[in-house]
This record gives sequence, C-alpha cells and structure tokens, in this order.
Amino acid sequence: RQLPELKQKEREHNLTEEALRESEEKYRTVVNSANDGIVIVQDGLVKFINPRLSAMSGYSAEEVLGRPFADFLSPDDLPDIKKSYDLWMAGRNVPAKYELVLHKKTGDPFFVEVNTSIISYQKKPAALIIARNFTARKRTEKLKDSIFRISESAISSESLEELFQSIHQVISNLMP
Repeated sequence: RQLPELKQKEREHNLTEEALRESEEKYRTVVNSANDGIVIVQDGLVKFINPRLSAMSGYSAEEVLGRPFADFLSPDDLPDIKKSYDLWMAGRNVPAKYELVLHKKTGDPFFVEVNTSIISYQKKPAALIIARNFTARKRTEKLKDSIFRISESAISSESLEELFQSIHQVISNLMP
C-alpha cells in the first residue's frame, strides 16, 4: 500500500530536480551569454564575474574572485564608490546607475556604465553590478569635442602661431 505513495513521492522529487536543473541551466545561459559584464560584490570582495566582464577586463575569473572590488577601480573613483557602496549596503538610498573607470589587466582604463542592485547572495546582502563598456562611445565624444575646440580656435585665433598652440593643446589632451 505504501509502495504507490513512495513511487509518487519519488516522481515528484524527480520532477522537482529536473525543474531546478532547467532553471539553473537557463540562468547560466543568460549570465554567460550576456553582452554586459556581470559581477557580484559582497563585503567589498568579488564573489562572481561572468565571461563578458572577464573578456572586457582581460582577467580570468580565478584572478578576480576573492579580491577587493576596489583593486579594479580608478583611484579617482575609489572614494566616491566606496562611500556609495557603504551607504547602499547600509540600506540608504543612493544612485543605482553611474559611470566609472575600471582597469584592465594590462593597466589600460576602460569606461563602464554600471547599474547596481542589492541582492541576497549565499544568504547575505550583496551588490549585483551590470557593467556596460562604453569606451568607444567615450572616445568618439572626446574626438568630437576636440574637433569642435580646434574649429573654435581656427575662428578665434589671431595668428597662425596661436592656432598651432591651440591645436597642439587639444591634441595633447587626446594623448595619454
């Protein structure tokens, strides 16, 4: 008499396990295929990084996991981001979307627009950060601005020497 009940429970258990497996597979596919970088930061440490952010930064997941997120920030951004992160983790209302500079493994900077939210990760609060690389757009904006500034100098310069100095200044700002 208990045998049919046991088989029914076993079938239910198998269906539940299969649903969980499918759910995990969908999650893994979405996260690993995303065009944006995804990182989870908990207690200031990187707990997860997806393949896209690895490709953007040049770091493998193994090189990043367990390290302070601050290691990858521009020194200029560090104080503001640390303050926002601390306030945010304390439940305070801070902007969830902003731009910052990260550093690749090569040391080169790259610009990202991040969108952040608080999640529960391994039963503790953590920051889920979605990072979109906009380095190319930033470079294009800088070039357009430089061309505009050169045009202004061409109109307002009173001598060829003054124009050359202005152009030299604009170009030197484009170079690292």
